[in-house]
Amino acid sequence: MKRIISLFLIIALSLAVISLTACGKKAEQNDITKQAQESVSSDLTPFSVNSDGTATSYYKNDTDAEGRVTRHYTYNALGELDGSTGYEYDKNGNVIKEIMYNDKGEAVGQVLYEKTEDDRVTKRTDINSKGETTAVTTTEYTDFDKEKAVYKYDGSDNLLRYTIYDYDGETLTKTTVYNGNGTIDYYTVYEKDDKGNPKRKEIEVDNVINDTTPLWTRKPADLKDEDYKEFYR
Repeated sequence: MKRIISLFLIIALSLAVISLTACGKKAEQNDITKQAQESVSSDLTPFSVNSDGTATSYYKNDTDAEGRVTRHYTYNALGELDGSTGYEYDKNGNVIKEIMYNDKGEAVGQVLYEKTEDDRVTKRTDINSKGETTAVTTTEYTDFDKEKAVYKYDGSDNLLRYTIYDYDGETLTKTTVYNGNGTIDYYTVYEKDDKGNPKRKEIEVDNVINDTTPLWTRKPADLKDEDYKEFYR
């Protein structure tokens, strides 16, 4: 019995030592982190903060003479650079280019935008670090400034997927998502419940093919509202 009691005491003592060691290391690490944070440059602004008030990340912006952000930098809890994003603007003040950089300042990708004067994106082009186009998205709008159709292409200009939007007046009632070959993938119906609250229902469709001429085989400039309505009727 004495041996058993001694064994339990040894185990309990070992666990206590391990626990105290772990707590000591954690406290030591916290002290190191706090000391490091105290040396973080004062021109960095906390982005996210723990419940104890310590920052877990920071950011800094460069701006031009008009106050627009030209470079957005992100930093970790120690104030070390994680990466940054540069911005270029058109004459209307809309962002038309984003360049992503890693922590070494090397460009790792960029996004180009074509926009209307009121900042609606009509085309987005994603480019990798080698300057190769990886994806393109084009968007068309209704006369009341809502999305009418969105087309997604790969880097070789192959259509991958597109979405058609249906409205009752200016109220969205249905979105239909097609694969690049004209097959309906799924559609979402927007309705209202008995209390008038909006609700949405997504419905998957198996192997449904359009019988009409696919919109993606025709130029967007040649299409009319009637073509879209007939296409997904």
